[in-house]
Amino acid sequence: MTSFGAFPSLHCAVALLALLLAWKHLRWFFWVQLPFGIGLILGTVYLRHHWVVDILAGFVLTAISFYAGPRLEEFWRRQGGQRESDEIWIPRDGGGGAGESEWTRPRRVAAP
Repeated sequence: MTSFGAFPSLHCAVALLALLLAWKHLRWFFWVQLPFGIGLILGTVYLRHHWVVDILAGFVLTAISFYAGPRLEEFWRRQGGQRESDEIWIPRDGGGGAGESEWTRPRRVAAP
């Protein structure tokens, strides 16, 4: 164990969060990310950057974040007077390459 490890392991927490979000929103990309996520998690212990308990604590933090994130977003949206069904601006690919995008006109978001 190096003296640079921290509790909890945020590298592992973010890797797991990325996997969960990919599974929820872009399923095919989950399978692309999976080997990297597993490699990062296993490598963190193998290279002695964290103890296993640090990684487990990171996973708990991920579970809390994954559950609380959408609820906190809705809470702040209501505090600002915006409802989930209000208009939002969304980026779309402008076809210019290199990550260029343009903003589409507002559209209504369907309420669940």
